[in-house]
Amino acid sequence: MFGSRAVNRDEWLFYFIELFAQLGYTAVLIVAIRAAYKGPQLWKVVSRTSSVFMIINILVGICTLGFIY
Repeated sequence: MFGSRAVNRDEWLFYFIELFAQLGYTAVLIVAIRAAYKGPQLWKVVSRTSSVFMIINILVGICTLGFIY
């Protein structure tokens, strides 16, 4: 919601700050999951988790940048 408002108002600096904060938050979550998970096949858990977050980030970016056109 904030990203869409920033794009609509041409506040690109705020949009990119929010974008990098979201990507940083995703990285922190993946590192935390990796540190906390003690079961077998860690690579599978990290891979699936990062795929879900990457898809969500891409969809949010597409929806936000849809305000440009």
